[in-house]
Amino acid sequence: QSMLGGSLKAPVAPVLSQLYRRWGSLLLLTIAALIIQFWLRSDLSLWMTHQGLVSIEQGELCRADDKFYTAANLSPWDPTPSALGAQQLEALAKTATNDNQVILQEEALNLYKKTLQAAPNDIWFNQNLAFLAWQLDDLATAHSALAKVVQLSPRSQNYSYYLLGLIYQAMGDTEAAIDALALECLINPQVLTFENWQQQLVA
Repeated sequence: QSMLGGSLKAPVAPVLSQLYRRWGSLLLLTIAALIIQFWLRSDLSLWMTHQGLVSIEQGELCRADDKFYTAANLSPWDPTPSALGAQQLEALAKTATNDNQVILQEEALNLYKKTLQAAPNDIWFNQNLAFLAWQLDDLATAHSALAKVVQLSPRSQNYSYYLLGLIYQAMGDTEAAIDALALECLINPQVLTFENWQQQLVA
């Protein structure tokens, strides 16, 4: 009886070993597939970003905008495509006619929002988003982004408190505006010598 019991138990170890090997192989194949997908999506995203830049050079702004959005959706973990697109459209807006300027600024604003989905704590992206939103009179978006900036960098050298003061002033909160402007003067005393504060913000 003991010999029979031994003969029944002996195959268990090889069966378990085969099962582990199969699961291990499946896991390795899954990881390899994910790596290949990541690599392909990243490369395609870079190519689409390049196509967007080329389209801007050719004056095809709608096509460029589509390319930047496609690139951003292909690699949602990477803020580069949407950030490059936003910067390009924002630069073009400075020399556009009034109607086209607003359209370009709105598209740049939307691309900055996609940028922040990938890099929500990036100070520069939040600052750019806040400034564009303020220009478009989207005060809620501007305030939210700039509040993040001063939270992440309380001693920001990018005149963040000054812009925050302008936003509070536009929102009708005079006391908060005064507090923000006072903080800006403490951090950057040179602002008191600016002839045109808005020009300094744009620069």
